[in-house]
Amino acid sequence: MEMNSLDYWNDLFEKDWELRGGRKQTSYFTNLALKNLPREFITSLRKQKDFSMLDWGCAEGDGVKCLSDHFPEMTLQGLDYSESAVEKAESNYPQYDFYKGSLLDYNLKYNIIFTSNTLEHFENPYEWLDQIMEHTKDFLIVMVPFMETERIKEHFFTFDYESFPIENNGFVLVYFKIIESDPTFWPGQQILIVYGSSKSKLLKEFNLKQIDSYGIDSSESTTLLIQKLKSEIKHRDEIIEAFFKEKENYLSWLEASKQEISKRDESVAALQSEIQYYKTENAALLDWVNTSKEEILKRDKTVYYYKSKLESLQEE
Repeated sequence: MEMNSLDYWNDLFEKDWELRGGRKQTSYFTNLALKNLPREFITSLRKQKDFSMLDWGCAEGDGVKCLSDHFPEMTLQGLDYSESAVEKAESNYPQYDFYKGSLLDYNLKYNIIFTSNTLEHFENPYEWLDQIMEHTKDFLIVMVPFMETERIKEHFFTFDYESFPIENNGFVLVYFKIIESDPTFWPGQQILIVYGSSKSKLLKEFNLKQIDSYGIDSSESTTLLIQKLKSEIKHRDEIIEAFFKEKENYLSWLEASKQEISKRDESVAALQSEIQYYKTENAALLDWVNTSKEEILKRDKTVYYYKSKLESLQEE
């Protein structure tokens, strides 16, 4: 089954999504984004009584519920590529409308579109970003993994500092924040991006107050960061301890190897001496054999002489 295909996601939502903690992850990331948006920005949005918001890539609808709790006056809807996900979402939250497929399948526009941890699943996320912007009236809120140098198998794109242009398709980047996430849900950073449409009347009313991060309650993020740092320090201490233990084992092995090599050198020297001895002995033995051969030859000649002489005497 091809990674990130429709069949892949339908199968995942039918079988493993909840077992893998997918629903909790959706809620976590949605709430993480909301907590890290500027407080005045949130306040301004809450004042808009007739605004609509779409959760693009809503999975089983848990993000829609979080957004609705945060913006009770807005009309919340969800859309997902997977029909299995949409069926689960409709079952989980029948009070909201959910759509399956693509925005191009529907003649709908929203004041705000929110999408969390979706764009990294595409080889070219900008095509989808442009499509989303075409259906956004005021603000597009995006959260994705940041600086994911070693991607998991489902992620086809890595977002970094050069990934989000200041202007894009009639939208202007008005806010961003890099966030440390809970390693339980994601072992790395997330980046939160807000684009505003140049045609938005609400955006034209904004000033630095709405996009200043001073109002963000970052205590939880700080706590999570401290916990993560402590965990990393402990992990590194364990690595260092294991390294020194391995180093000690290596030094012991090295010393034993040196002793073994010394013994082998002594054995080789003894063997070489023995070989030289045998070479000398063999040379002497060869000389003796050659001398013996010559002596035997002489004796054979002498015997032959006396035998011939004896035979001559007998004939007389």
